[in-house]
Amino acid sequence: MIEIVLATDMSSHFAQIKTMKAMLSSPEGIDKTKAVCLIVHACDISHASKPWELHSRWTEGVLEEFFRQGDLEASMGLPYSPLCDRNTVHVADSQIGFIDFIVEPTMIICGEMLTRIIEPLVPLQSSDTFLPCDNSDSLLTSADVPQEHETFVFL
Repeated sequence: MIEIVLATDMSSHFAQIKTMKAMLSSPEGIDKTKAVCLIVHACDISHASKPWELHSRWTEGVLEEFFRQGDLEASMGLPYSPLCDRNTVHVADSQIGFIDFIVEPTMIICGEMLTRIIEPLVPLQSSDTFLPCDNSDSLLTSADVPQEHETFVFL
């Protein structure tokens, strides 16, 4: 869980993208924890894909946080961190860069990852055989599957 939360830190963004690209080009599977980390990170930056009112509100909040950090850095005589100088950051340009270089590539990789995870399951959806999630050895037919309150994995 800690790894997943830490994966929302932008300092790990490019490493996550690189790792997932490598996993997608590998015949081995996709590491579940890495997949969840990327999905949670994508959710964290997904405000750019939301309706304008929501995206605008998130942008203002995030930039205000950055600007306060920049104000503190300036008061301590430190150089401004990227996007933290309220006097020089152009909001529209910063958002274009964020969307073009961070959000869009992340969503593309997530789409490829989810396709790779889900595609093998599609033919199984029409299968008439199910296995209970408790991994018991007994196979059930679709007529035996309860209609409510139990989860089954399709085989």
